[in-house]
Amino acid sequence: MYILPEFQRGGQSYRPDILPGFTDRKGVWHSTLASTTIEMALDRVVVDYLLLWPPVYLDQPWELQQAISYCHETRYRCTLYLAASFDLVRSHNGLRTYARDLRALTPLERTTILTASSWDQRARRLRAERLFEETMTQPRFPFQAKPIITATLPQRRGSHGGENDLAA
Repeated sequence: MYILPEFQRGGQSYRPDILPGFTDRKGVWHSTLASTTIEMALDRVVVDYLLLWPPVYLDQPWELQQAISYCHETRYRCTLYLAASFDLVRSHNGLRTYARDLRALTPLERTTILTASSWDQRARRLRAERLFEETMTQPRFPFQAKPIITATLPQRRGSHGGENDLAA
């Protein structure tokens, strides 16, 4: 995420009447533009991503539940993630991994995404391919076939392949 210099500290639009923020106990105003922007993006991504890439297999989990992001602590302070309510879940070789739970879909959003999935050509094609594969790998008859005639024909006496079989 990039914030234009005019909205950063010292910029001409860095003002409490324009930007979101708070005043600390010493009376100094601080902008919360970056964390507010992340909050707004995470609020929309749960819907917008799934409308752009509708879920294919609706019998499997498809709702977005968590956002994950990375920050290299040797180059950055990584304070924005904490300000945006992310949790540090791992730190290895200077790379920090942050995670944050996302909100659930509203009933209207869920219905809109399911409708998008039903119309999406990619999702329809992949579902059709899976259905074809499932039907081709299943046995044709789900039950054990049994012969209709269970009686055996009587064998003729002396039928062991000799010349005198018919004479017997």
